[in-house]
Amino acid sequence: MAETHVVSALRAKRAEISGYIHDLEKKVKTWRARLAHIDATIKIFSPEIDPDAIPPKRTYRRTRYFAKGELSRCCLDVLRDAQGSLKDRLHHTRQPLGKWLCREF
Repeated sequence: MAETHVVSALRAKRAEISGYIHDLEKKVKTWRARLAHIDATIKIFSPEIDPDAIPPKRTYRRTRYFAKGELSRCCLDVLRDAQGSLKDRLHHTRQPLGKWLCREF
């Protein structure tokens, strides 16, 4: 009753996700070991510091939609080219997204 191609595709997808999770768990284990070594080193140099009290630093990942500085350059170009008052110019800063969507890749 169950479609064999559907079950086959679901099994393949489950195997893929399971493998990905397994790989991530190995990476987490490695990073935890590195963190434990750093905590031990902190304790050697400064025993009164509690390493768990140090807040984690949030990682930053830049968006891939625009190259570095591309959006700000595009907005400034539009403001330079726009005519009229500052209010009108600011209204025209919505154009960079349209420009970006129409560019050739």
